[in-house]
Amino acid sequence: MKRLLSILVLITILAGCLSVSLAEGTTIKVDTKMKVSKPKNTANNPVIEGESPLTGLPASGEAYTPILLVLDNAEGAYPHWGVGSADIMFQVPNQGSGNTKIMALFANEYPEMAGGARSARMTMLPMANVFDAAFASGGYAPIGTPAVCVDDWLGTWGYKKNGKFYNLLGNSFKTRTNEAVEPHNLLGHIREIHEDLVAKNVAFDVRPFLFTDEPLKKGKEATVVDAKFYPNKKMEKSNVASNCVFQYEEGKGYNRTSATGLNIDRATGEALYFANLIFIRAKTNAVDGYTYLTKNFVGGGQADIFQNGRYIKGSWYRENEYSRIIFRDDKGKELKFQRGKSFFVLTTAFCAVTYQ
Repeated sequence: MKRLLSILVLITILAGCLSVSLAEGTTIKVDTKMKVSKPKNTANNPVIEGESPLTGLPASGEAYTPILLVLDNAEGAYPHWGVGSADIMFQVPNQGSGNTKIMALFANEYPEMAGGARSARMTMLPMANVFDAAFASGGYAPIGTPAVCVDDWLGTWGYKKNGKFYNLLGNSFKTRTNEAVEPHNLLGHIREIHEDLVAKNVAFDVRPFLFTDEPLKKGKEATVVDAKFYPNKKMEKSNVASNCVFQYEEGKGYNRTSATGLNIDRATGEALYFANLIFIRAKTNAVDGYTYLTKNFVGGGQADIFQNGRYIKGSWYRENEYSRIIFRDDKGKELKFQRGKSFFVLTTAFCAVTYQ
């Protein structure tokens, strides 16, 4: 515990230094009218035996049951439990004022518990569709308007019928821990959910990324990436809890520092590192202050891609509500991921990304 506290204190100080140092960095221009054509190949990439489809690392040998868990992004929610086992971490819009939540996708390793889990929004459920994943959350917003009603879409997309939705407020796959105060103490039993999916013979569509063993050499140097989240185009008063800094370490990848310090797995005390960092620019709308993704995240847009301490401007494309996401590099070719874990920031044009 003392070691953990020392790390958090030091990184909190470092985070302040990083934010200041980026004043002279390059701010990425967002093309809100970017035209993205349909790729020639939209079919799933082939599954490679013995290789994890989302990280390109050796597969664990576990049955493939992708599970997407909604996590809190409030300052009191850190550090999260179990996230060191996630293949992909996400930061997504929550509701207004630049407010965001975190999500973790487990598809190769299934920890006993992960959290703290929080409620879902319609900026989150489409991400489960992207990976054909089971979806777990601490309930969802009680809103009846069709565009933002998670309950309606859980039915429309078959999550309830197919046994792919786990409401951690209403089932036995959860625990309230004494190590955090409510509402940040709800943990999902990820391994039990995995075993339940296997027992029910729930089928999943495997959607691998392409991978390369060659490091990215083109593009601009970008070893420090600063993201600030604003509520509107005036870009005034960013959301402190959502703002974050990613720093690249050779041989490890990008780590993430948020308002409370370096992001770690509370269960292990180890820092999280990501081989691929991608900002996905998407359009959103809102009803009564509740944000949702335009067209349920179908179409395409700008993707700001960071690998190996370098930046390239790419794009993303998604054909329909049930298809995979395709990332393309600055030459229009399907992106080859670096082997390792990824962090996706799903955001609007009101997120200012500066790198150096």
